[in-house]
Amino acid sequence: MESIDFRNFIENDSNPFILFDFGGHIKYLNNSAEILLGYVNPKVLYELATEYAPKSYGHKSILSNLEFDTFSFYSIMVGYEDDETIYIRLYNKPLTKQEKIVSKELMIPTDINSLLEANITLFEMQSSNTKLSLFVDQDLPMFKIDQNSFSKVIRKMLSSFKGCENLSIDLKLLFGEYIVLGDTKYQIVELILKSQKRDTSNDEEISQIVNNTYLTCQIKKDAFKLQMPIIV
Repeated sequence: MESIDFRNFIENDSNPFILFDFGGHIKYLNNSAEILLGYVNPKVLYELATEYAPKSYGHKSILSNLEFDTFSFYSIMVGYEDDETIYIRLYNKPLTKQEKIVSKELMIPTDINSLLEANITLFEMQSSNTKLSLFVDQDLPMFKIDQNSFSKVIRKMLSSFKGCENLSIDLKLLFGEYIVLGDTKYQIVELILKSQKRDTSNDEEISQIVNNTYLTCQIKKDAFKLQMPIIV
């Protein structure tokens, strides 16, 4: 056992692992933790580690439902063996696998910016009092998408914000994150629509539309996060 180097196993573990010194500075983190820290302040995780740390040297596991943006965890482990360092490891919630049968004939090369702007224009005609802030990546490549389903779900989402004073729309490429379809790994484009509040009556219908596409969606009380693979 002493001849085995376990660092490679930790580095490529899908569960985030972070080693702090007792000042809260990061001494080591694996690849999964590096992605997680794009969404949560490391101070939050350090405070979580010190809160649940065992009273004496050793390790402690805690069952706890934690959510940070799109990340969900069911348990954490905290441990230390000296007064210099403390670690936290977060265990991902198992994902329910859903087999989606999507007609490839419906997938056509699309300029996602143009399609999004066309649907926003329709929304502005119906909700002229809503102040929009739009941030998009004009360098996104054309990629294949079911245009009808995308437009339908976007219109449903936008209608949830009718009457809101402000609505922010952000379209961007996610770096370092991928979605696997079949045996192929694809980069991800994420669309975020957010305001202070919204109508939630369309949420079930939006979920049904998304479930019949290659899109994935996180639905929150004040926002939608729609992700799509870049299939070229």
